[in-house]
Parts: sequence; structure tokens; C-alpha cells
Amino acid sequence: MSEIIIAIVISSLFSSILTGLLMLLAVQKWKKQKLDHELENVANLVGEKVKQGVMEAVDEKLPLFQEKVKTGMIQGLMEVTSISPDVKNAVELIRGSIEESLGLVFGKNNLNQK
Repeated sequence: MSEIIIAIVISSLFSSILTGLLMLLAVQKWKKQKLDHELENVANLVGEKVKQGVMEAVDEKLPLFQEKVKTGMIQGLMEVTSISPDVKNAVELIRGSIEESLGLVFGKNNLNQK
């Protein structure tokens, strides 16, 4: 009779330990999935904030950059035109095309508009 009681006790202890381990594994897996999901949400949020910050910086600095490029191109053209009247005439002929090309690069039709 005592052997039966010992077998029942050992069986119930083993069953309890096994149930506890399985529950622990299930909880860890659930927590991992929850943390992975939260981490993905945070990564998406950070990505959106960084993208927004970069776009704001570009919007803020792009006009200054455009103006510097335009000024540099005009100064370069002026320096080239000081070489000879023939070069000046040639540059005047292509100046509109150059400004139009710069406008296409910067997404504007006419860089002279402010």
C-alpha cells in the first residue's frame, strides 16, 4: 500500500514539475512575441521620426543650397565670359538652358523665382 502512495506522490510531483516547466516555456514565448512586436513598433516610430527630421532639415536647407549653386554657376559663367566676347556670346546663348537644367535638378521650373 505504501508503494502505491509513493508512486502517486512521485507521479504527482513529476506531473507538477512538468506542467510548471511547460507553462514557463509558454510564458517566455508569449513575452518574446510581445516584446518583438513592441520593438518593431518602436523601430517604425523611430524610423518615421528620423525621416521626418531629415525631411524638415532638407526643407530648411535646400533653398540655401539652391541659391549657392545658382550663385556659383552665375559667378563661373561671369568669369568665363570675361575671357573673350565670343565666349560671352556663347554663354548667353546657353544660359537659359543651364538655368532650366538647374531648375529640373532642384524641382523648380525657374530658379529666378523667389
